[in-house]
Amino acid sequence: MHEDWHQPTDTIDKINFDKIERVAKLVYLTGWGMANRGGNSWEQNLNSEFQPEIPLHIKY
Repeated sequence: MHEDWHQPTDTIDKINFDKIERVAKLVYLTGWGMANRGGNSWEQNLNSEFQPEIPLHIKY
């Protein structure tokens, strides 16, 4: 955030679009991985070696 956050002086050039893209991809991949891992994810070991396969259309 910056000192102009939600002020009249806040302009589009202060938006970090690269960071927004990275965060959106992380959120998407996390949700996709959880939805497609099968079984009850709440009962699985959090220290497992689970590595979701990332669809080709969203790899960067």
